[in-house]
Amino acid sequence: MQAFEPFGIQPDQIPTTLNIFMNVLVDQQGRVNIGPPISQAGQRLELRAEMDLIVGLTACSAEGSNNGTFKPIDYVVIPAAEAAHRSEN
Repeated sequence: MQAFEPFGIQPDQIPTTLNIFMNVLVDQQGRVNIGPPISQAGQRLELRAEMDLIVGLTACSAEGSNNGTFKPIDYVVIPAAEAAHRSEN
C-alpha cells in the first residue's frame, strides 16, 4: 500500500482488490477458496481504461491457482498514446 502514498491514497480507502485472474470461489458462509485455474496456457485478457487511473498490479500466484506450483504471471501495461497509435495501424 505504500506505493499509493505519493497519490494521497491511504490503505483504508481501498476496500478490496479486483482479482480477475484467479478462480476465486466464495462458499455459503463467505469463506474464500482459491481453486485450480479454468483458463488455458497462452490465453489473455485485454482491458482498456476509459479514464486516467492509478493502478497497482501484482503477479503473485496463490498455490491453488497454479495446481500447487508458483509460476510467473506476465502482464503488460500499454500507455494510452501507444495504444492509440496501435489502433490506428
